[in-house]
Amino acid sequence: MTIARVADNRRLLEDRTRMGLCIEAAYEIDEWAYKLAEAAASIEEPCGLRYTLRGMGDRLHTLATAVMAGIDDEMVTTGDLRRIVLVEMPTPTQTPQLAKSEDRR
Repeated sequence: MTIARVADNRRLLEDRTRMGLCIEAAYEIDEWAYKLAEAAASIEEPCGLRYTLRGMGDRLHTLATAVMAGIDDEMVTTGDLRRIVLVEMPTPTQTPQLAKSEDRR
C-alpha cells in the first residue's frame, strides 16, 4: 500500500459523517441478525427454514462485527477481515483476532 493510499484511508476514517453512517449500517445489519435469530427461535419444529434463518442471522451478525472491527480495532488485521468476510478458513497457524460472535442479547 502506498503512503498516499494510507493517507487517503486515514482521511476517510476521520470523516465523522462517513464513520457515523458506517456505524449506523453495522448497527442495522446487527439488528436484522437478531430479528432473524428470534424468528428462527419462534419456529418450534426443526426444519430447513429455521436453520436457514438462524444461519442468515449468524452471518449478518458476523458481518456487522467485521465492519465495526474494520473501522476501529487495530488488532484485527486485513487478513483477519478477509477470512471473515470472504469465508476463508484459516490455516492452523492463523488465529483471527475477531471473535466469531458475542453473547446474544
